[in-house]
Amino acid sequence: MRKVASLMKVVALLLFIFSLPAFGQSQTVSGTIQDADKKTPLAGVTIRVVGTTSVTQTNDKGAFTIKASNGQTLLITSVGFETRRVPVTGAKMDLVLRAEVAELEEVVVAMDIKKKPRELGYSTQSVKGKEIAETQRENFLNSLQGRVSGLTITPTTGSAGASS
Repeated sequence: MRKVASLMKVVALLLFIFSLPAFGQSQTVSGTIQDADKKTPLAGVTIRVVGTTSVTQTNDKGAFTIKASNGQTLLITSVGFETRRVPVTGAKMDLVLRAEVAELEEVVVAMDIKKKPRELGYSTQSVKGKEIAETQRENFLNSLQGRVSGLTITPTTGSAGASS
């Protein structure tokens, strides 16, 4: 009888030990993401489970599905919207994203490399529309003459008003 009781204890202990990983299993989390102001679904929003390689995007109706466990964190990002971190609390999650207003900075493109003007090792020139309007020349190209260094404007003929 003692052998049967100890065997039952061992079997119960083994069942308990092997069932523990089942509690940490991931579940399928689904939901929708909407714009907070317009209440419209957002397409192309990236949803990532922090600490894993699991990533997905919303479809054209703002719906998504991803594998995650309760307690894990979802990182939600989209261009033009604030980034959110949301803990997984269930299998269904409906979320909203607020628009993020940010001004774009001036960028210089040289040989397909985009940099800010202050980061360049050389100077750049810019001609404002107001400066061009002040020249009162007959066309746009002639108004650039004398405004940009190294630029040569040559008329096609020697007559006044000829194209350049």
